[in-house]
Amino acid sequence: MKPRWGCLYGIVTLGMTAFAVAELAAPAPTLRTVLGCGIAVVTWGAIASWVRANRVAFDRLAWCGCAPSTVTVRVIVSRPPHPPRLPVDEGAAAPSHSVRAGATLQM
Repeated sequence: MKPRWGCLYGIVTLGMTAFAVAELAAPAPTLRTVLGCGIAVVTWGAIASWVRANRVAFDRLAWCGCAPSTVTVRVIVSRPPHPPRLPVDEGAAAPSHSVRAGATLQM
């Protein structure tokens, strides 16, 4: 997975084009300043979104060629699995005494 550099180049090109159009088309200096600031903020936000979307690709660029074979992932289970429930026989009578842990019941 590599960063999508073409998308970044597109964002920068659109920002520069919008800035040039705002400079040429806006008649008042105040309007040019406001448009320039708005375009700069939107362009920087788009670049930040691009960096965030490509953060995994940037991380993998820093890995060496042997990294996939040497990285170990350890999964820690937060709760032990529940034992399976045994089916309940409706006709069987419940035992009248308690059973100790580890005891074997006669069938």
